[in-house]
Amino acid sequence: MQNSANHIAAPVKEYFFVGAQRQKQELIRQGRVIADLSIGNPDLPPPAEVLDRLKESLSQPTHHGYQPNAGSNVIRNAIASWYNRFFDAVVNPDSEIIPLQGSRQGILQLSQALLKSGDEVLVPDPGYPSYSFAANMMGATPVPYSLNAQNGFLPDLENLQNSDLSKVKIMWVNYPHMPTGAKALSDTFEQLVMFARKNNILIVNDNAYAFVRNNAPQSILSVAGAKEVALELNSLSKNYNLAGWRLGFIAGNVDVLSHLSHLKSHLDSGIALPLQHAAAAALDLGFKWFAPLNNAYNARANSAKKLTQTMGCLPAGGDNGMFLWVKMPETEMTSADFAHMLLHDAGILLAPGSLFGRNGEGHLRISLCAPEEQFEIALDNLKKSSVFNLKYN
Repeated sequence: MQNSANHIAAPVKEYFFVGAQRQKQELIRQGRVIADLSIGNPDLPPPAEVLDRLKESLSQPTHHGYQPNAGSNVIRNAIASWYNRFFDAVVNPDSEIIPLQGSRQGILQLSQALLKSGDEVLVPDPGYPSYSFAANMMGATPVPYSLNAQNGFLPDLENLQNSDLSKVKIMWVNYPHMPTGAKALSDTFEQLVMFARKNNILIVNDNAYAFVRNNAPQSILSVAGAKEVALELNSLSKNYNLAGWRLGFIAGNVDVLSHLSHLKSHLDSGIALPLQHAAAAALDLGFKWFAPLNNAYNARANSAKKLTQTMGCLPAGGDNGMFLWVKMPETEMTSADFAHMLLHDAGILLAPGSLFGRNGEGHLRISLCAPEEQFEIALDNLKKSSVFNLKYN
């Protein structure tokens, strides 16, 4: 009898941060004090208006049943209004919007809806690992396109145009960019729309950090004709401190969203109505909500810069979003080995740049989703680290 294990697919590798958190907890059990500056997990409170709206909706006995995947009129209208107010973009609430249980869900489900074996997907390098993971899950091939400081961490469309794009179905872009903090230029999305139209490629802008340390948010859906060739993901996790609530949405091309809607009819049963009402309350807020939020992140960024200077790192990215992207000190160590050394010898948990692609090697990502005390602990730990000081100072 043939071993049944031969029929089991290759195991999915554990997400990096799960293993890193396990190592951190083991060190804490040993009595170590660890400064965790690794994950983009917002620690600031959500808007009071959101909590009030949630409580009000939770008290209604008819608000607890299954919900349609298309979402309620309340959330779809709130999303459409949000696009119009902040981006001067017109999005049809009835056909060009789907609420999501977090934008990461949208990355995977969109890939499930559109990709098959033999397809190719353009993914940014460095960039969010989930783009490649979702393509691989569907048997498609992620094709990295290089982002670097010399091109402002923007895609080199002229270079891409000279490559074979015949199998490419999706191009993922992400501005403000994670992990580097770079912003799109005023004409970046216009160029991407033209590129997509010329090559019959769907552009998906992952706009999860739209307002974080960013006073001039942009949307690809503001570009004329964008909805013919583009979609945009948005998240309430980062912009409204609602990460654990798993709330996001996707908007744009109506034909693609129709395919996605059909798939979702088999995969989930919509978002709880009280959460939809709470999301609508967040989206109804004006720019004033973001001012204190960004003041806090900017103060943390200043603390992070002091820490990286002490480490001998150099700034290597933009100044938007909730991370700092820095170049490591001169060393033969990989970024993964360097991050491991920092955790075990200096009690500082950071993300190695290699996690985000080949171009991330030699870099570190520092999260600003931690109170000022964590940066003080990190700096104190670093000064006490004889191993680190011996090697790098």
